[in-house]
Amino acid sequence: MQLLSILLVSLSYAQGSWVYDDDLHPDWSDWSWSDTTDYADPFTHSGARSVEVTLDEWGGLSWYNGNAFSSARAVRFYLEGENPYLQGDTRGLQIEVKAEATGDIIAAAISTLGDVQPGAWTEVVVDVPPGATWDRLTWWNKSAVPLTFRVDDVALLPESGTDRVLFYDLLARDWDDWSWGAVVDYEYDPAFSGALAVDVSIDPTGALSWKADSSFQDMAALQFHLSPALLDIALVFHDTVAAVNATVPLSDLAPIAMNGWARYVGAVPAGGDWDRISFKNTSPGALDFRVDDVRLLETMPDPVLTEEGFTGAAPLGTRGILVLGDGNPYTVRVLLDGTQLGVQRMLLETNPPRAYVELVAPLEEGTLAVETEDGTFTTAVVEQAVQLGATPTHDISPLIYGMAFPRDSDFIAANGITSARWGGNATSTYNPSNHATNSGEDWYFSNQSTDSARTWLSDMHDAGANTALTVPALDWVAKDTHSYAYSVAKYGPQQQTSPFNPDVGNGVTADGAPITWNDPTDVAVAWDEDDVEAWLRTLPDEPQVAIIDNELAVASKTHRAVHPTPVDYDELLIRSQIFSAAIRRALPTVEIAAPASPGWWYHWNTLAGDSDKAAHGNKDLLEWWLDEVAAADGVSGERSVHYLDVHFYPEGAYNEEIDPDTRALRLRATRSLWDPVYFEEVLPLDTLTHNSQPTPDRLRLIPRLRALIEDHYPGTKLAINEWSFGAEHDISGGLAAADALGIFGRHQLDMAHFWEWNTAGTGTAVANAFWLYGASARPFGSHALPVASPEPDLLGVYAALDDDGRTTLVVVNKDPDRAFLLDIDDLPLGDYEVRHFGLAGGGAMYGVDMEIEDVVAVGPYSGVFFASGASGQSDTDTDTDADTDTDADTDTDADTDTDADTDTDTDTDTEPERIDVCGCNGQTSSPTGGLPLLLLIVGATITRRKPPATGGHVRS
Repeated sequence: MQLLSILLVSLSYAQGSWVYDDDLHPDWSDWSWSDTTDYADPFTHSGARSVEVTLDEWGGLSWYNGNAFSSARAVRFYLEGENPYLQGDTRGLQIEVKAEATGDIIAAAISTLGDVQPGAWTEVVVDVPPGATWDRLTWWNKSAVPLTFRVDDVALLPESGTDRVLFYDLLARDWDDWSWGAVVDYEYDPAFSGALAVDVSIDPTGALSWKADSSFQDMAALQFHLSPALLDIALVFHDTVAAVNATVPLSDLAPIAMNGWARYVGAVPAGGDWDRISFKNTSPGALDFRVDDVRLLETMPDPVLTEEGFTGAAPLGTRGILVLGDGNPYTVRVLLDGTQLGVQRMLLETNPPRAYVELVAPLEEGTLAVETEDGTFTTAVVEQAVQLGATPTHDISPLIYGMAFPRDSDFIAANGITSARWGGNATSTYNPSNHATNSGEDWYFSNQSTDSARTWLSDMHDAGANTALTVPALDWVAKDTHSYAYSVAKYGPQQQTSPFNPDVGNGVTADGAPITWNDPTDVAVAWDEDDVEAWLRTLPDEPQVAIIDNELAVASKTHRAVHPTPVDYDELLIRSQIFSAAIRRALPTVEIAAPASPGWWYHWNTLAGDSDKAAHGNKDLLEWWLDEVAAADGVSGERSVHYLDVHFYPEGAYNEEIDPDTRALRLRATRSLWDPVYFEEVLPLDTLTHNSQPTPDRLRLIPRLRALIEDHYPGTKLAINEWSFGAEHDISGGLAAADALGIFGRHQLDMAHFWEWNTAGTGTAVANAFWLYGASARPFGSHALPVASPEPDLLGVYAALDDDGRTTLVVVNKDPDRAFLLDIDDLPLGDYEVRHFGLAGGGAMYGVDMEIEDVVAVGPYSGVFFASGASGQSDTDTDTDADTDTDADTDTDADTDTDADTDTDTDTDTEPERIDVCGCNGQTSSPTGGLPLLLLIVGATITRRKPPATGGHVRS
């Protein structure tokens, strides 16, 4: 079973087993009769209160629970009292366990109170038949006179199934205490689970020892809980008949720490007919410790994390190793160049399953091997020097973390989506009066229904996102939600028809000629700038940005049913100016983005051909357009365009292919956004030659366009309002997106929106990239720090300061085979909040706190966020370390005294060298909910003796 399941069972025993402990448990109701009851009597067996009750003749103290029980093996409680009239009267106090619905008495016992002494407490255990279901507990006066007594510490003992319970609140009846050199208290409180634990003080040669009435050699494993976790003791299995012993050092077993206790599970050794177990002191001094919930298991528990097997490991941070999957992570060995490294502690989280191992010393360059029982993960760790500047160079625009149609407010909040774009091919024909669009060439030029832009704007406003609204700027919008442009019955046979309707053609005749004689009114109604103005005036939630249409440059392809003529230089300028004026009349404060250029070739050319370019002085399109907009604004005295809006999809990489070559190309292609020495690897010849740009085979897109703006229309901001590197569900797409977001911030992009429409859901690799920068708990800083990536094909490094002056860092390792160990000059040292996703993590997203020292490691194919200053989460290790740090025997014991901070620091909250679990997606860790767990390992590397076997997207 998973460790989470084990823990939940333990917690249910600890909480649900109580019927009365100072108070009647809330699940229980008092159904008593003919009684006088005081629930707060100060004379107690334990705690602050007990129940004092006087029952009249035939009266009853009775408690009812509406949740029927079938997993309790017994009811245990303590009685105190005296009644002289009961001497010799066998009709005393009857205790009943009853099923109220059927009236069946499940179990009953009679007490004459003859053994109960005034001022003393007597334990009573009422056994319940296995599997019996019941819901009511009654103390019934069957005598002829009133009875007065006290009841305390009423608990249900859990059903053990086929396991044999040695101790749970009490030593089992078929076991006897055969300890020597030991002082044993069976009523220690607090316990790991249930009410009581065993407190033991053992001399240097003593032992806590229990002898069974029968052999337990048929059992597979011994499970028990210790506090503190690490002691110099050994388990001794005895065959008292044959005088044979088998000794298992505690150090051969690995603890799982929880709630101040550590669970151990060890295989029952072969070689004897065992009937006795001893916890023997093997240290030179006395030991004090607690034992609880001790049981023999019929089968060895399943591995801790999942049933999927060991999935990988990766270095993380300065001393950290991430272990993923079912590899029993607390049995891990870490080696560097064949030399075993010391491990000082470990953390385990179960959802998603993973472990964080903290090494004694910082990582170093070399070949790292992480061994578990299920396999070995090996990777090269390569050191790289990184120069980090201390002074910010510029502010990072918050609007670069935008996305087209983010799915809901929860997604926006969790992943730090700052801006939402209403855009794409269909929005060019959006009709706000009926919420209809035409799909254009994406789907047989068919009309369809869509969401209301008005509602969408309100939803995005409520979610706190900036909004960028695409405003239709063609002459037509969809007339309804069902018409289509190219009817086969009307326009003749066509190359393709819809698989859902044979009359819906693709607008290309059977011999391959486009249909140009169609009637636009088949699917559309007229639309102009006055319609735009009237519509925008009705919006209760105004957008912050209005985008003039979507890729007007290719309207003659995308929407040829209503605009068959190619958009030339002049039409692009005229439409942007006319519709900009209409938008500004309706929404004077809105910022305007144009011309939504589709990609590299269309930045410089139009589909109207070379003659169109020649008629405009052979100037590249964007250069000419910026000059003309600037000139018009100079005449009008007001700015008509605030953002130069372009789209970017890398050639050869924007697809769903995930073969190694395409993955590598996708991750190199992010260099097209900025790198002046990166040559385009997949770019058609006419794309390279049909422009007057310097070095057109080296795009360096953002610096190039920023320079173009500075030369031709200063003050204009730059937006990439559609972008993607493809394969958004694959790790390569996620890492490319993470790299691109870092590049956007470093190179001062003003706004960006990831595309695709509504596909980047929570948990996809691309969503994780946004979460890496923008998780609500701690976003990436807004003040960019200068930092260089030493191998841009394989490594992206981005740094910033947040508004509190704390450093944030994102590292994107694009190498599938190597880990990088970054020696970052001037990186502040200390506690860091860390978020990460990647190949070793299965593409999922995780969070942890850890200390960063001289170096920072990032595993293969992963993205990691570091933020100085720990998250301040409610860490589970704060309480679980208490016994280790405050127990004198722990501090003086050689095995535990290897971590100076643990042994000398009396406040575990301030211990500097630690890894603390924190929640994902900005969620705070707690003992409930996701139940992150701490494995505290102080000392040498953890080992355990393995037990014997038991048998084709369409972009806009």
